[in-house]
Amino acid sequence: MKTFKNILSIAIILISINNLIAQGDTLSKEQKENIQVELEQYFEKLNLTEEQKTSYNQISKVHKEQLLLVKNSQMSQLEKLKEVKRIQSDKDAELKKLFSEEQYKIHQEFKEKQRNTMMENFLGYEKLNLTEDQEPQFAEITQRYRTQMQALKNSSKSKLGKYKEFKSIQNAKDSEMKNLLSKDQFKTYKEIQEEMKEKIMENRKK
Repeated sequence: MKTFKNILSIAIILISINNLIAQGDTLSKEQKENIQVELEQYFEKLNLTEEQKTSYNQISKVHKEQLLLVKNSQMSQLEKLKEVKRIQSDKDAELKKLFSEEQYKIHQEFKEKQRNTMMENFLGYEKLNLTEDQEPQFAEITQRYRTQMQALKNSSKSKLGKYKEFKSIQNAKDSEMKNLLSKDQFKTYKEIQEEMKEKIMENRKK
């Protein structure tokens, strides 16, 4: 079975491509600001030469276009995941050639920071002991409904309207998870959800 980090890697890929296509429409103002700050710090640390900036922009443009083609293709979700992983792997290889050893180290640290951020969202789910086949499906379902929830949060619907749609989204997600997971895994999944709800309630009281 793959390590739990593979789930995080897949989730990061999904978030990256979703945010690329949606152009940040599903992100909150605070999330956009945080991303902007992190990117600015990342590029400041890289300290690219003018020649490197030109090459970097060209590499990013090519791979962005490839991601757009994948997103708009008729491939299945799993096929898209594999293709996006390949594209990002190719981009990483090109950047390794472009960057100095120190710059590439900064690049890797930035990617690790992204993984750590994702760890907060997936905390506890390693208890599910997902199989190799379940991992990418679990990540895809989680990210898809996470995007729907964020869009609902940013909508202009009334509190009642949001609550009703929230329950509908949650029920749909639970239904997919129930089909994906074994009986014991789904029980653990629901227990983790309850733990997360309790933590949220506790934080609101502080």
